[in-house]
Amino acid sequence: MKHSICSTVYNNAPRLRASLDSILQYINPEEFEIVVVDSKSTDGTLEILKEYAKKFPNFKIIVRKCTRGKGRQIAFENSSGEYIIPVDLDTIYTDKWWELIKAYENWEGKGKYALQAIYSGIYPRHLLERVGGWRDLQYAEDFDLWWRLIEIDAFKWYPLITGYNWEEKEPEKRQAKNIFKIIYRKYLNERDRFIARPEYSIKARLEQIKSLTSKKTYYSFWIPLVTFSKFIAILKGTSKRDPQLVEYLWSKNIVDFHISKNLWYNFIPFPTTRKIRNYTIGRAKGVRV
Repeated sequence: MKHSICSTVYNNAPRLRASLDSILQYINPEEFEIVVVDSKSTDGTLEILKEYAKKFPNFKIIVRKCTRGKGRQIAFENSSGEYIIPVDLDTIYTDKWWELIKAYENWEGKGKYALQAIYSGIYPRHLLERVGGWRDLQYAEDFDLWWRLIEIDAFKWYPLITGYNWEEKEPEKRQAKNIFKIIYRKYLNERDRFIARPEYSIKARLEQIKSLTSKKTYYSFWIPLVTFSKFIAILKGTSKRDPQLVEYLWSKNIVDFHISKNLWYNFIPFPTTRKIRNYTIGRAKGVRV
């Protein structure tokens, strides 16, 4: 098996069929395998996965309660492909996703570099094994992996939008009806953000949040939560990282496959307060912070 499409999912029944169909329309199911880790969904997600497993060969389902990072790692460990293609099953993939896979096949960096685009990527198995794959994080598990690949000069990114997220905005209570579970999930997100991206300071994170919430919630909830989350991340041994170094290395590793499509240059925000500057890469112009 040359390619393994890997994902993890939890309570995603309304979106799942559309996402899987958008992937399966491009691939030959006999040449690609699909490995999905279901984190013990309760909304019918598993039943839908079983429907697809009956129809398509090389469709593997693993049921295990896990974080997103752990789920991705379990899928990877149970795959056999030489190249791993992570996907999100709340995303509808377009023909640009398939064009990217074909472009990678003909790229001189194939096998030497992992490649990440918006919503998907392509990762040589030997590189994932070298850096240890995905860590057990609920949030920012992707950037955590990318940085470890950057450190060994094995990562490139292309800001091509390969799909689009489901347009329906579902309330938080869909996956967590209990207020304490909601708070705990938000805590995990903030803690893992600081673990995966230690270039973020408390101040930088709060500046991002301040414009998205009410003044009362900001002072009564977010300041204590973010401060506590950063403290726990430090206790877990998070090392410091220079945000300017992160920005420099991220920008340095951009590539262009000349696929005709709108590009999204700022999909990884950097926690700096510097002014936005214009820059040009290849034929496309964008902005970075």
